Amino acid sequence: MLNLHASGGYPDEVASAQSLSFYVGNPPQLMQIFSGIAIPSTDSQGSLDYEDVLVHLNVPAPGEYPQDWDYTATVSLASVDSPGDATFTFATDECEVMSAAAVLGAGETDELVLHAKIAVRGSPAHVNRFSYHIEVLSKNPLQGAVLGTISWVDEYGEPSSAAFDDAKMFKVGTATHMIETSVAPQKVGRTWFVPYEIDGLPLDQPLDIVPSLLPGKLKRPDPDPFLPGEMFTPPFRLITLTTAVPSATNVDFVMTLPSVH
Repeated sequence: MLNLHASGGYPDEVASAQSLSFYVGNPPQLMQIFSGIAIPSTDSQGSLDYEDVLVHLNVPAPGEYPQDWDYTATVSLASVDSPGDATFTFATDECEVMSAAAVLGAGETDELVLHAKIAVRGSPAHVNRFSYHIEVLSKNPLQGAVLGTISWVDEYGEPSSAAFDDAKMFKVGTATHMIETSVAPQKVGRTWFVPYEIDGLPLDQPLDIVPSLLPGKLKRPDPDPFLPGEMFTPPFRLITLTTAVPSATNVDFVMTLPSVH
């Protein structure tokens, strides 16, 4: 199997390697387009000789095929010769796009590759170059994510044993995308912290991120000088995610308990 690389460091393997990536549809899906001229320099001395060629596209595969992406691909002869022989055969027999690991086996990367089968017959004959054009469309739409922490000082109480048992202490999210925190509380100095991450959020629309304390997860001080309930600062965070900036970090909240005065 002949391996060629479509990157600037291998000008003798692939010429004019180009690529584009952009989002299409709503929700947005990643489209990638690749083109170039592969230089296999395969020859024959009389028999019909086949060659499997892998063109490494220098980008990761967008998941597993076929559940995560679709593609179209074509290869065409670009430069052939058969000096002094009137009987010859040149062919681009088939092509497919897959991950390097799917072709070469375990231990390989998930790099996207073009697998092309070419053939040549002559005495002699050479397939010097073939061109390729590939379009890859991810089936997984781009989705947004919000990450942050919820904190409070220990004068408002300690996490209950239940908060450590299942690592669930807060609910946080929007009206339609709400999650429960899944990391046990951690203390730094006098402040407790609980991180959170919300995935699968829609893009290009305002999102109100709102936290709330789960029942039975805070052991309030004894005696308790505070009023029932809890408050968060800010009470919500307004976030709009986009294809250019699909995630937001440091979306933090501070929990307090209402005072009698």
